[in-house]
Amino acid sequence: RPHCRLNARTSLNHMPTKVYVTGVSRGLGKAVAEKFLKEGYAVIGIGRSSDIHHEHYSFQACDLNLTSDLENIQFDETSEEIVLINNAGQIGNIQRISDQQTPDFEEVLRVNTLAPMYLSWVCLNQAKGAVKIANISSGAATRAIPGWAAYCASKAALDRFSETLQLEETEK
Repeated sequence: RPHCRLNARTSLNHMPTKVYVTGVSRGLGKAVAEKFLKEGYAVIGIGRSSDIHHEHYSFQACDLNLTSDLENIQFDETSEEIVLINNAGQIGNIQRISDQQTPDFEEVLRVNTLAPMYLSWVCLNQAKGAVKIANISSGAATRAIPGWAAYCASKAALDRFSETLQLEETEK
């Protein structure tokens, strides 16, 4: 059940919980953003593009592969609670390492691992209220899949980061 319900007097700026979702252009990220909107939350999409139109939706354009774009992301410091869903992902070249003409390891690791780490850090440092972070992983994090080396490695690293972050925040 949502923590906040919308009524005629509720504005996006005064909603107690704001949900940030990366990778909202299609697929799971778009579906998650739309689900939270239907449940009455203010949603802020983060990504390269978005075609979601809703009065309680806003969008921060960001190429998660670019540090300069990540540095411009802002989280609402006045929210009672921020939910960050790091959903964006990139599979990359689906080829055996030895068959790749140009490896894309860096790009896959930046989008799947480093961007969620950075956004988590920014969120935790900007937020004044409660923070909940969900990093979307994959079964590829727990097993090797030929041709998916970078993706498997990036999701395994994201899982370990998530586990470590949870332990650190629990210790506070």
